[in-house]
Amino acid sequence: MDAFVWALNFEKSICYLIFLLFVIFNFSNEPFRWWLLFRGKTTLKYKEWFGLFNITALFSYLLPKFGFPLRLYFIHTKTGLNFNHISSGILVDSLVGYTTWIAVAGISLVLLITTGGNSSNFQAKTFYFQARKFLPALIILILLLAILYVVIRLSRKTNFLKKLHDTLKEIQSKQILLLTLVTLLDIAFQIGRHNTLVWAFGCEVSVLNVSIVAIISCLFGMLSFMPMGLGGYDVTLIFGLTQLSVPLHIATLVVVTNRAASFLVCFMLGLYGASSLGIQWWNFSYYKKIAMKSAKELPQERSATQNNQ
Repeated sequence: MDAFVWALNFEKSICYLIFLLFVIFNFSNEPFRWWLLFRGKTTLKYKEWFGLFNITALFSYLLPKFGFPLRLYFIHTKTGLNFNHISSGILVDSLVGYTTWIAVAGISLVLLITTGGNSSNFQAKTFYFQARKFLPALIILILLLAILYVVIRLSRKTNFLKKLHDTLKEIQSKQILLLTLVTLLDIAFQIGRHNTLVWAFGCEVSVLNVSIVAIISCLFGMLSFMPMGLGGYDVTLIFGLTQLSVPLHIATLVVVTNRAASFLVCFMLGLYGASSLGIQWWNFSYYKKIAMKSAKELPQERSATQNNQ
């Protein structure tokens, strides 16, 4: 009996370790995309991009209003890129990211309906039956939210289309493909971290179903207009997991653990980034002033938003 308990605890420990690795991989994807975008225009190595993005992610947790301006400031000062190049990078990264997530979420919704009928759980069957009736509305809602998000955040200026055209001319189709593949890899890591966490809490739920719920929850978090997807992600994930017969307290634990792990990993990687770049991250008043100055200096063309870690 003791051996069985030890083996079970060992398996859960391995599962938690794998979960943390997935979280770290998620934090490594965004700097990798930017390294792919600008590796021909700056001598900054990937590990320096990695440190830069993670120290600014830490600032986003500690100083939510100033994390994004600080990211722009550090990218500008550490890479030498001007704000026009930076805003172009944000524009392309955002468009590729949201398009990929929306496409995968749409496919997930279709899979949710077509595979839901095989569930033996009455509550899940009822959920799938209701979802089948509202599938077109759900897909249209996601598309409308995405279009509204892009229109509001990216088309405030009359020269948006010209800016987009000029930006895309500078980006090779190979880079777009690589950005899409890295985004798909990021989605795969999100699927992995959610499934390993659900399993670690002792819930035997279909990997496919948890993956679908995780993808939709992450997208809702991205479209919630809140920092780090706060609210949209959490509520959607709890609701989706409970519909898969995961107890409410376990579903809540999944969300809380996921948030806590993200902050823990962000803090550790942020310290690494601060050390590698020589940044005194604890000097809040100094970097608050820098963030305010950076926000004022942003060009009028800056109109895209920051991506959820």
